[in-house]
Amino acid sequence: MGLTEARQFAKGTLRVINEAEQSLIDGIQLGDGTGIIKHVQKPLQAELERWPTLIERQPDDQREHFAYCQDAALQLQSLSYSATRERTVESTKYLRKDEAAYHKAKQKCEQQLRATDSQIKSAVAAEDAELKKKFGGRECLTVYDVDKQTGQIVEQAKPAHCKKST
Repeated sequence: MGLTEARQFAKGTLRVINEAEQSLIDGIQLGDGTGIIKHVQKPLQAELERWPTLIERQPDDQREHFAYCQDAALQLQSLSYSATRERTVESTKYLRKDEAAYHKAKQKCEQQLRATDSQIKSAVAAEDAELKKKFGGRECLTVYDVDKQTGQIVEQAKPAHCKKST
């Protein structure tokens, strides 16, 4: 997925997040646990299923530049589960932590969406230069795969120019 498509994808996720956040507030105020499931948890789950897992991600998938949007959706989903549990002093303490983590992730998502394509490309170039200096390049990072015959996790071979790890 290209950068433009990835940005639109992440903006869609943020729209779902904003709607779910308002529904969560309403559900808490009304004491409507069923409404929270229907209007918060289910839409967030459907949106999260559209994002690739770490194993499914492809190197050219530009959604990684908007990963905090996925994280914000996960954090809000966690917050919604916490909000529907029985209220105790202890659970309220954890609810505040979940809420703080959600707001931080959402803020970072919005920052990522405000970054221009050239800012993202510049950051990628700087990261590539650092990876080249440290390891020999992005292609030299350790990648694991599952051996189809044994089912074991194995390290994929690296190009010959990669620096040897010590």
